[in-house]
Amino acid sequence: ADLRHVVKIDSVGDTAGNKTTNGNNLLAAMNAIGGGNTVPTLILLGSGTYDIGASPLLMKPEVVVRGTLETKISGSGSTVVFSEVDCEFQNVELISRADGGTIVDVIAGEIEIRDSDITHEGADDHPSSFCVSVIGGASAELVSTEISFESSGASTGGIFAILVAGEGIAGSRVVMENSHISLVDSGESMDLTGASIGNGTAVNFTPELEMRGGWIDIFGGDGRVNGISTSSDGKFESLAASILTASSSGDFGGTNALNNSGLINVTASLFKGARVGSGDYFYAQSANHTGSGLRPITNTLTPEP
Repeated sequence: ADLRHVVKIDSVGDTAGNKTTNGNNLLAAMNAIGGGNTVPTLILLGSGTYDIGASPLLMKPEVVVRGTLETKISGSGSTVVFSEVDCEFQNVELISRADGGTIVDVIAGEIEIRDSDITHEGADDHPSSFCVSVIGGASAELVSTEISFESSGASTGGIFAILVAGEGIAGSRVVMENSHISLVDSGESMDLTGASIGNGTAVNFTPELEMRGGWIDIFGGDGRVNGISTSSDGKFESLAASILTASSSGDFGGTNALNNSGLINVTASLFKGARVGSGDYFYAQSANHTGSGLRPITNTLTPEP
């Protein structure tokens, strides 16, 4: 991109007070950019932690936030990044310390996140938590980005790495390219989902997730575990050897690499579901599958080459 304006913010240090100062400087720099901005702008962050507290980072149009070395943007509010514009993150770690909520909330426009990490470090007991939520006809592109969530507690509503849903009359779309999802629950009864596609209120529009390479790896306790879950209005495409696994150590709920009632187009991809507890089962509803001939084999679903 032709970044014509550069705002450079140097970290003043990594003590608790300095992290807050860093965060306030970042918020001030973003707030100084107008909501109708049309000038491609780079906010260049030095190495360090930028603690924005409970205030979300409200993205402005045509802005790229780029980190250097180990740059972390950390928030304790229900949303860390909120976007309804075209914008981009490069080489940063976006961290939530909240009990529940959403790390990246996209309701319009297109956000790109490249060479970055999206990490939840909240409390052990969670209400519903979303690492990336894309609704309302918005889109997101995740390139060489890792989404991770680890907990030993319980959830009242489930943990979702990615939510793609329609809203009103618009579908939404997420593309993952060589990106990874890792969800771990070593506690009890937390429901884990790598990506939930659909379940919105879109009319004649289809929320969609496309994976190009990369993998989803989920290990749950006694809760339900889904690698990919689609509702009837959702669409999932998997290309170029994506690997999706889901496993559970408990005896409750289901373990599904692919739990599908939507539209599926899969090429050269591997799905595995496994269970260590009693009552092992893995399933994938295949009525709407298209593409390269998915076939169930015991606890493994593997497309024909």
